[in-house]
Amino acid sequence: MLAAQLTDSQLVDNALKNWATGFEVGEIKGKDFIPSPALAFSRALSPQISQAPLDAAEAMRFLRKEDLRLSPIPQGIRLATYESLGLGWFKGLPNRINNYYPVNWRVMMGDV
Repeated sequence: MLAAQLTDSQLVDNALKNWATGFEVGEIKGKDFIPSPALAFSRALSPQISQAPLDAAEAMRFLRKEDLRLSPIPQGIRLATYESLGLGWFKGLPNRINNYYPVNWRVMMGDV
């Protein structure tokens, strides 16, 4: 059975140009650990990770990379979620929120 799986794996590996077995977890920038955008989609994230549940309008603003206005502003790195699904990361500062959602992923269409 293992030999057959290895053969299948090799066929898939040869057929795909960009095949990876994982993703980057994040990077250190200054004093902060910035999680990778792909990590937000993982279903294996610890429930202890600081989350910020967003309503539908807030989630769309986040996905469009528009200013996110939360009151109070949650401090530190947070996982933005909508209906318990991870959307991406932001950092809450005393007077603003830095949205770490990748610019090239942003939603460009009208209201959904």
